[in-house]
Amino acid sequence: MKKLIFLLPILILLIACSSTQITEDIAVRKCEYQLASVNVREHNTSDISLNVVMQVKNPNKDVDAKIRSFEGTLHANNRPISDINFENTLIPAKQTVPLAATITVTFEQLGKTLSGLIAMHSSEIKYHIEGIAIYDTSMGDVSIPVYTYEKRD
Repeated sequence: MKKLIFLLPILILLIACSSTQITEDIAVRKCEYQLASVNVREHNTSDISLNVVMQVKNPNKDVDAKIRSFEGTLHANNRPISDINFENTLIPAKQTVPLAATITVTFEQLGKTLSGLIAMHSSEIKYHIEGIAIYDTSMGDVSIPVYTYEKRD
């Protein structure tokens, strides 16, 4: 009987920790991603700088999501044009947080046709991001694949 009394608190603690991990794991998997905008910041004769904003929505009622890192690739018309990274971002419960980055790409990397379309802010460009969001949870990292297109009005 004494062993049972000793083991019971340990068992309850293990169940509680497991429940917390499951709750956090499910919560970060519910986060939603939207490539909000890709805008030309500046350009010159050799390269172009783009401001990129991806929004992360946390629909959970009471669980914050902590992105330790996001590593991905920005694509223009299904062609990879640049790596894009975000780090250490808290997405509070029931909120949407913008993640912003500025990238610079050479015209040589883009090619003449794509460079011209981007510089002219053409609606012919379809952007998307592919990557991995790594969330920091109480029981370790959780990696979530992300694939999001730019929202068009």
